[in-house]
This record gives sequence, structure tokens and C-alpha cells, in this order.
Amino acid sequence: MFVIEASGTHVSMAKVALGRLQNANARIFGTVLTKFDTKRGLFGSGYEYGYGYGYGDTAKKPA
Repeated sequence: MFVIEASGTHVSMAKVALGRLQNANARIFGTVLTKFDTKRGLFGSGYEYGYGYGYGDTAKKPA
């Protein structure tokens, strides 16, 4: 079970935590979103952007 606080967990930190769980071969069978405010959560938008560069085994991703 993966638990995330709606207004207190940054997306990047959740991704890091999920990556660590995957590296440990942990099985995630569900997600719980806590402290979700339905009055603020009815409308919203977002986006995500990323890129990488490199050649062969020396590929690097910017921080």
C-alpha cells in the first residue's frame, strides 16, 4: 500500500519513493490519498516535462 498526503507530498518525492520500492522488488497493491480537500480538488490542471541527452552508455539526464 502506497500512502500519499494530498497537499503534503511533492510529485518528485512520490516518484523517488516509488522508484525505491520498485528497486526493492516491493509489490504495491494500492494507493491511498489522504487529506484530500474536495472543495479544492474539483477543478485543476497540470503538466509534466522532462528530457535527456547523451550518447551510448554515457547518457546523462539533467538534474
